[in-house]
Amino acid sequence: MPFITVKIPTPKFKLDIEKLGNDISTHTPLEINRVNVILMTMDKETFFRGNASDYPAVHVEASIGNGKAFIQKLLQISTQLVERQLNLPENSVTGYAHPIEEGLLLVNGELR
Repeated sequence: MPFITVKIPTPKFKLDIEKLGNDISTHTPLEINRVNVILMTMDKETFFRGNASDYPAVHVEASIGNGKAFIQKLLQISTQLVERQLNLPENSVTGYAHPIEEGLLLVNGELR
């Protein structure tokens, strides 16, 4: 059950997170009920990118049990879909992933 957080450095970008979630499900083996998308909008006082661009960043958190190849693919697809939806240049959105090796997950009232 990966979490995909899109960090938007300016409110000028209007991202449809429901469409993004559906597109991620369509372009990956993830069923829609396993897709979690979070949108964080920040301003220039709280978001600085040293390369002077104000393009979004995508952060993926997923269990290492999904495999490195899956996490990499999910990161690539997610950044590409954000670029397409916001009509940004190819390879302009930075992506980073944190595979989760240990931790607790509470799903449907059950700890896993």
